[in-house]
Amino acid sequence: MAAYRGAFTGVLALALVLAAFQPSRADEKKPAKAGTGTSDEAVFKMQELSIFDAAEKVRDEPFLPGLFGWTIAACSKTPAKEVKAYPKLNSKQPLYGTVVFGRDPTEDDEAPGRAASGPRYHFVLDESGTAEKPAKPAAEKAATKPAAPPKAGKTGASDAKQEKRRSAKKKKAAPDKPRYDRLYFDANGDLDLTNDPVVLPRKAPLGKAFEGVGDGDHRPFDLVSVTLRGDPNALPFRILPIVPVIAGRVDYILFLSASARQGDIRIGKRAFRAILAQPPGLSGRFDRPSTVLHLTPIDGPKTRWDRSSEPLGGLRAVDDEYYTISASPSGDRLTVKRYAGDCGIFEVRPPSPAVKKVGAVGVFRSKDGMLPVGQMSYPLPGEKRPKYRLPVGDYQPYLLRVDVGTIEVQLQMPRDSEPTKAPAYPIAIRKDKPYLLDFSGKPTVKFLTPARDAAFRPGDTIRLVAMLVDGKTGLAIGDLVDTTKKTGEFKYQDEKGETVTVPRYASLDPTVVITSSSGRKVAQGKMPFG
Repeated sequence: MAAYRGAFTGVLALALVLAAFQPSRADEKKPAKAGTGTSDEAVFKMQELSIFDAAEKVRDEPFLPGLFGWTIAACSKTPAKEVKAYPKLNSKQPLYGTVVFGRDPTEDDEAPGRAASGPRYHFVLDESGTAEKPAKPAAEKAATKPAAPPKAGKTGASDAKQEKRRSAKKKKAAPDKPRYDRLYFDANGDLDLTNDPVVLPRKAPLGKAFEGVGDGDHRPFDLVSVTLRGDPNALPFRILPIVPVIAGRVDYILFLSASARQGDIRIGKRAFRAILAQPPGLSGRFDRPSTVLHLTPIDGPKTRWDRSSEPLGGLRAVDDEYYTISASPSGDRLTVKRYAGDCGIFEVRPPSPAVKKVGAVGVFRSKDGMLPVGQMSYPLPGEKRPKYRLPVGDYQPYLLRVDVGTIEVQLQMPRDSEPTKAPAYPIAIRKDKPYLLDFSGKPTVKFLTPARDAAFRPGDTIRLVAMLVDGKTGLAIGDLVDTTKKTGEFKYQDEKGETVTVPRYASLDPTVVITSSSGRKVAQGKMPFG
């Protein structure tokens, strides 16, 4: 259950801010009724949403940079060798860095020894010459207040000299901290930062709405306009550089997209407020499959769990129909089209006639994006149904909770000690053959560590990492609970402020027994999931 909560909470946290935005009226074509068998589509106009206007509308709600798109660039004390020229710098501790825009969305971070794909832009943080003095603690302020005049005599004069020496020593030990208020950014990408204008700190504060950027003092700079190099169809976009100062240090710069797109749309018979955000890594375009689409229902149920934030390239299910959504490069138009392709059946069947209750709910992942399987909710998994009609394709479980009698199991892709480059999609949905999930195979324990050929000496400590794998599907069992054994509960408040209680159930952790080659039991114990 823990893996389910963690993964889904990340999506929900980003979506909670959407209710604060007011809908704009969108021009639209009224879509035909779903289920007619035609490839009906509707086109909706989207308006630009400035990051500063959004912050004003959010007000008391926490603002998250993910709503607009962002990327991070680490700072270093070492200048880049490939840069031809840096401007004359005032700071004794300038900070250098490189940011990559338009990177491959499948890359999370730069792996050791491998640079992320996409055009690289260099920058340097400098000071104007003014320094920032560290704030004195309250106790130190009290200690530095003028003391009562000492009594006449040698003792008083000696104490005054000693206090003066101590103050000078403290001042020497606490040097002024750099205050970076100049940013040179190689926006034209010619590796010469002397011909780029200096970027100054933004005069207007970001306000409380930007507290979600992180802990510390956030120093925003003026907007910078960027156009991706090497792309003939690239569109210029603006970025907002923010320099977080945490514990007196500057370790990175956060670059936020300065604008998104918003509008009201219809998917089938339902109305939604839509916000298009820049894809991870920022590219200036809104038509990439990795562009993030935030949807908040305008009609129907008014619960925060109905809000979603998913990549643009996936299918969306509304009222048991599936839809594709695409955007124009500039994001000024959003097209909703009913999926008219073939569908197949995904079915959960009991392993024996004695098992009466079966069902599943979750999210599948394909090469093109995410596919909902039923209606997810949080913190409860949602209603589990035994059968679903799904678009034809190859999938893997992203989040999948399954009921088998009184047992609830979570299925996920197995981890491999030697990961392959090509991901596997073991769930094949076909038009002419239902995919049956029946748990008729016997589960097996697969050890990730130690390796089969590993050798040990007496006294060595051996770390065992294993997973329980379903014998038929090959999927890993990430959690296994007995719904007849309640071990506790946790509470949360719903939209109306009412307290909802969710039960916790006993985890059926497997017992692992290790024996020697002679059959002697060496060790035994529980191996928890996760």
